[in-house]
Amino acid sequence: VRSKAARAVAASLRAETLRAEIGDLEAEVWPALQRPDCSWEEGRRKWLRRLQSAQLPADQAQLLLDLEEAVHTLQAAPDLVERKPWLKTGHEAIKQRARRFFREGGEGE
Repeated sequence: VRSKAARAVAASLRAETLRAEIGDLEAEVWPALQRPDCSWEEGRRKWLRRLQSAQLPADQAQLLLDLEEAVHTLQAAPDLVERKPWLKTGHEAIKQRARRFFREGGEGE
């Protein structure tokens, strides 16, 4: 059984490691975010300060969401639907609604 102090040190190291990974990711996309039509540069300093002080997973998750939003502004193609379509009516054989994946525009439609 680890002591409370050992658990706190381990949690601190995880937070530090995750902060470093998030910072590395931001550094990788930074050149693309320097475009005139992207507002990331305006809030970058504040974001980096928040990153340095982020200890909780929720704070780090919010930083990633903020970065994702900035990167999303660079996307030229429309978003793709990630979920497969569902059968919305009862299935004939079992007389119940059933989860079933099917191809859009495929046979039998």
